[in-house]
Amino acid sequence: MIRRKNSNEEIPKRDITIADESQKTVVVSLWNNMAMNEGATLSNTVNDSPVLMVKSLRASDFQGVSLSTTSNSMVAINPDIPEAIALRNWSVLC
Repeated sequence: MIRRKNSNEEIPKRDITIADESQKTVVVSLWNNMAMNEGATLSNTVNDSPVLMVKSLRASDFQGVSLSTTSNSMVAINPDIPEAIALRNWSVLC
């Protein structure tokens, strides 16, 4: 949970680290319901090397590159698309 400075409201946040075929990593911050729902699913399946597809992230370069979900973001875990299948095969080889 993160406490907002202006309203003192607590909101859920979960940071995850993702990688691609280049083995470069970046941190993605999941906020609100995505932190609780998709974040919990990812946490429970991390040993299975899940593939994550995210649309509409906000990019930041504060203290290095980071990505954050917004209210417009969409998250899919292990989507059934060719690119995800290729990434699942790649993660098995690593």
